[in-house]
Order: sequence, then structure tokens, then C-alpha cells
Amino acid sequence: MKKRVLLSFFAFQQNLIKCELKIHLEFILVAKDIQEVSTFVSKKYPLSCLSTTGVERHKSLN
Repeated sequence: MKKRVLLSFFAFQQNLIKCELKIHLEFILVAKDIQEVSTFVSKKYPLSCLSTTGVERHKSLN
């Protein structure tokens, strides 16, 4: 009986490790996506373009 419980616990532990690994990998992918979007936005819209003074200046030109 003890052997069966230990094997069951070991299987549970292995599944838990697999789930933790999947969560960690998903987190890495999400962080990478955020970084790519941030890089894209910063290249397409320079910081000076996104500042409030730049927006106000743009509005006054129109």
C-alpha cells in the first residue's frame, strides 16, 4: 500500500512539475510578445511623438 501511495505521489509531483514548466514557458512567450510590441511601437512612434507636449503641438498646427 505504501508503494502505491508513493508512486501516486510521484506521478502527482511529475504532473505538477510539467504544469509549472508550461506556465513558465507561457510567461516567457507573453513577455517576449510584450517586448516585441513595445519595440514596434517605439520604432513606429518615437517617444517625442507620444509625449503630451508633442500631441498639444500637433493639435495647434491643425
